[in-house]
Amino acid sequence: MNNKVYILTEHNYNRECGEEIDSWILGVFTNEKKAKEEMKKVMENDIENEGYIYDNETENIVFFGEQENWNNYIEYRITEKEVE
Repeated sequence: MNNKVYILTEHNYNRECGEEIDSWILGVFTNEKKAKEEMKKVMENDIENEGYIYDNETENIVFFGEQENWNNYIEYRITEKEVE
């Protein structure tokens, strides 16, 4: 029997320091809804405490300081994988 897991990752981009400077796994979930809830929680923290703003066009990117700041942003990804 195969089960699905949902892997939440964070990818920090800062063009002044290079293309992708940090990337890590934030959590592994057995429920996609929980993975999305955790992503929202982390994004809200970035906005409230780190100076980021939501992207107007996607639900998984926050920009530092201003909209469309492609020089400094964070992208969150949820990847579905099957495990045995």
